[in-house]
Amino acid sequence: MSFCADFYEVVDELAEYVEKRYGLNVKEISRIECKEDLKSELRGIIVRKDKPVIFVNAVCDGTTCAIGFKFKTSARKKHEIEELYREEFGRPLPEYLGYRLFGYLDPVREVAPLCVVDEDVKEAERCLNKLLKILEKANVLVPEKRGRRRRRKTLEEFV
Repeated sequence: MSFCADFYEVVDELAEYVEKRYGLNVKEISRIECKEDLKSELRGIIVRKDKPVIFVNAVCDGTTCAIGFKFKTSARKKHEIEELYREEFGRPLPEYLGYRLFGYLDPVREVAPLCVVDEDVKEAERCLNKLLKILEKANVLVPEKRGRRRRRKTLEEFV
């Protein structure tokens, strides 16, 4: 398999993880299949009850993949995410084609490439996991709390 195909496999596994851990749906907007001479692109959206939470964009050119997320957030949280990104990656958040990482959730707009990975599927996986960790620390993504809901229902039945 090519790097691009391997990368898409990693993205599919990550989508399953996001659905299980955060209780969010991952919908694919488009996937341009891997071809030797063309760029391939994956656009997706992470939604909570039909409301967009995060737009995801990954562009691969056969040897390199640029991965980006875009989402709405407050100014305070934006600053927190910038600090977490700097701690995790050792550089400031990038700007891309005049659009910031934050702002209106418009899938047509370019998404800032937060990770650029050269032909290394494991590195792509690590990068995506780091981005999820940053979003979880900033409470953009919040893991589901399944146990509490069940306990509460059980207690209500006995009362």
